[in-house]
Order: sequence, then structure tokens, then C-alpha cells
Amino acid sequence: MAPGWWEERIHPEDLERVLADQAKLLERKSLVHEYRFRKGDGSYIWVHDKLNFVSGGAGGELVGVWTDISRLKSVEGRLKVSKERYRHLFENSPVPLWEEDITALCAGRVKILGMNRAALDLHGEGDPGLLPAGPSGGDLFKNSRVRIISMRRPPLRRIRGRSTT
Repeated sequence: MAPGWWEERIHPEDLERVLADQAKLLERKSLVHEYRFRKGDGSYIWVHDKLNFVSGGAGGELVGVWTDISRLKSVEGRLKVSKERYRHLFENSPVPLWEEDITALCAGRVKILGMNRAALDLHGEGDPGLLPAGPSGGDLFKNSRVRIISMRRPPLRRIRGRSTT
């Protein structure tokens, strides 16, 4: 391979970071990083690059493996967009919404994990940054109209041979 072959194929937005990481390889003796790499057809793939410097003899040798992680990066990107869309819908909904951790429900406690502006406005609790911390977050609704409803499922009834709820 011609000198500069590898560097020329690293995506321009990744090049500075990758070269800075690469410069530390000899002192660390190993390196793991991810970057975009241009294929022969001009398209880019994401590469997980793992290198080890093995010393011996007249110097040493680099031993490494590349793994194409393009599909993983694509899924991560779609997940990030989905999370951002959910967060936007949650925060901007005109309907009061909150997220609860009901693992302590048997003890009569519910931890509030998050609330949107409409829920805070409805219950007069002010800024979401001032929500109570810890397992007693359920106290947020102590004087409000919100009540914990039993999570038990109603018994099944039989109507003409069919089960219904």
C-alpha cells in the first residue's frame, strides 16, 4: 500500500480525532476507536478499529482488526431520533403526562421520574427542575386530585363460553 493510503480514506470530519488517537498508540500499546472509512466505490462505512502494538525483535508490529459497524451506527442514529421525537411529544403535549416508577407501589409509594409542563401547570408545582428527589416523589400529588388506582386486574367472567374482562 502506498504511504498515506489509510489517512486519505478516513472521513474528513473524523480525521483529526483519529490521528490524535493514533499518535497515542505507542505509549498506550493498544487502541480502540471508531471512524468512517471510504471504500473503493467512494461510499463510507463505519469501522470499529482495534489495534495492539506488539514489541519485539527490531521494533514491533501492529496487530489489529476492523469490524464494519455501519448497521449498528444506523440503528443508533434512528434510536436517537426516536428518543428526541418522544421527548418533544412528551414535553410539549397539552395533556398532563408523567412517568412513574411503580416498583414500590406495594409500600404505597410511587416515584415520579418525569413530568411535562401541562402536568406541572395542572398541579401547581412550578419548575420541573424542582421535582422532589428520591423514592418519595409520589408526595408531589399529596394534595392534588390524582389518586393511585389499584393495578389488580378484574376477575374474568364467562359469557356464553367466552372469557371477558
